[in-house]
Amino acid sequence: MSRTILALCTVFPEPNSSAAGQHLLSLLQAFANSGDEIHVASAAQQDQSAPDLSTLGFHTHTIALNCSSFNAWVSELQPDIVFYDRFMLEEQFSWRVRESVPSAMHVLDTEDLHSLRQLRHDIIKRQAFCDVSWPALKALHQHHQVMYHPLAVREIGSILRSDLSLIISPIEMQILAHCYPILAEQLHHCPFLLSDIDKHPIGFAERKDFVFIGNYRHAPNWDAVRVLAQHVWPAIRQQLPNAQCHIYGAYTPPKAQQLHQPNKGFYIQGYAKDAPATVRQARVQLAPLRFGAGLKGKVCEAIRCHTPIVTTDIGWEGITTELPQAALHCEEDIQRFAALAVKLYTQENAWNDFNHMAQDALTKHFDTAVHRQELIDKVNSLLKRLPEHRSQLFLQQMLTQQQHASHKYMSQWIEAKQSIAQLSVPPQIPVID
Repeated sequence: MSRTILALCTVFPEPNSSAAGQHLLSLLQAFANSGDEIHVASAAQQDQSAPDLSTLGFHTHTIALNCSSFNAWVSELQPDIVFYDRFMLEEQFSWRVRESVPSAMHVLDTEDLHSLRQLRHDIIKRQAFCDVSWPALKALHQHHQVMYHPLAVREIGSILRSDLSLIISPIEMQILAHCYPILAEQLHHCPFLLSDIDKHPIGFAERKDFVFIGNYRHAPNWDAVRVLAQHVWPAIRQQLPNAQCHIYGAYTPPKAQQLHQPNKGFYIQGYAKDAPATVRQARVQLAPLRFGAGLKGKVCEAIRCHTPIVTTDIGWEGITTELPQAALHCEEDIQRFAALAVKLYTQENAWNDFNHMAQDALTKHFDTAVHRQELIDKVNSLLKRLPEHRSQLFLQQMLTQQQHASHKYMSQWIEAKQSIAQLSVPPQIPVID
């Protein structure tokens, strides 16, 4: 029987601009293929780079923030399942869904642990470029630091309120299991549901140049571009004086345009209309990521396109530990990073060996058919026994009580304030001298 699924999104999914947009669409498509009716709603204007979701059979809706009109609309829609694109959307809308459609199942698509990514970013900002100890961050017992990060209070609260949270990385599954009182039944590991690997890749000799692709609105990407321009690329260019590096990314800011230096072979190219095609033409992709969380879409995309990628342990996190990694916390490491990039760019045997290992890693950890079916089975199972499932979730019940719903009352206060502001101001009584 067809069900109604509502996805509440920060922006309408943009698969060509971010891995998160691509991942959300793949999740919804999995349910659409099972016969479910998909509705996608956002308070944001639809960007030109976003696909026409109607071609996928999806229904799109524009909704208002902090407005009770949403309550009436969702009550009429009566969704069976509501997906929240990141925890901020759950904070904003879940209480309204609970009041209007109490039987709906709440599924949080975390994309990555924002608190973990922010913790790592904070460490980067506190320390000098050449004084970041990534081994300390990698050790699981060190991740207890994330428990005390202010953002974790909100993020974990959202996970606890949800009936099910989708976790993209096995590393983050471990962190949540070890650090927080979350029942295993509330978590489900669901990595990227990748499409088929390129069966007819372009060979080594037909490719040229280095490439980087990343949405500039994602802080780790801007940091990587800056590190690439100021530290990594000069080391590569010293060994390959005629090489070129092309930087692509949606929402290119003026500060990135200032790094455009054609005389040094460094080109800021802006938005890539066809990211996979761009990656397929490059010989090597560079991704000097110093912080982040979850899975890295650019890494998986590079593997799918048979393009070797030089990145850090942060870049490979959740994907594999078997491929060459390069740290970035001292000048010596920068030289190693550059040396690996040069080796892959100039030695066809090394280039081919890397690709074979990368394909094996992707096949081993990203069996799309298996993960897609496991996701559908998990959601179907919980939906059938939702009252029983919720009866085990004491913390969910506690956090949905009124005294813990500060975001609900803040939203209502904003709505009331906006209503007052829209009232006409009464005319002033003229003063008679």
